[in-house]
Amino acid sequence: MQTIRIRLAALTLIITALAACNPQTPMTSEPTPTPAAFPTSQPIPRDVVQVWLTLPDQSKKLQREPDLQFGTSAGTGGAVIPINDQVVYQRWKGLARQ
Repeated sequence: MQTIRIRLAALTLIITALAACNPQTPMTSEPTPTPAAFPTSQPIPRDVVQVWLTLPDQSKKLQREPDLQFGTSAGTGGAVIPINDQVVYQRWKGLARQ
């Protein structure tokens, strides 16, 4: 009788250990976040970009500006900003809490 209990306990322990090693079992107990749903009533066209502006004198801080048309031509009257991806003016440290 004692041997049966020991074998049953060992079998239960082995089954529990094998179930814990299942690769489909998540490593954390936190729920998986669901992606935020975007409103579908007013889709944004692909050739329109949102502009958020911050000025050096801090008179505007991430203020929303009117949307602009995005394209490959220089356009008419607007400023053309040349981009050199070899020059780094400011490093982004991120928003992570430390």
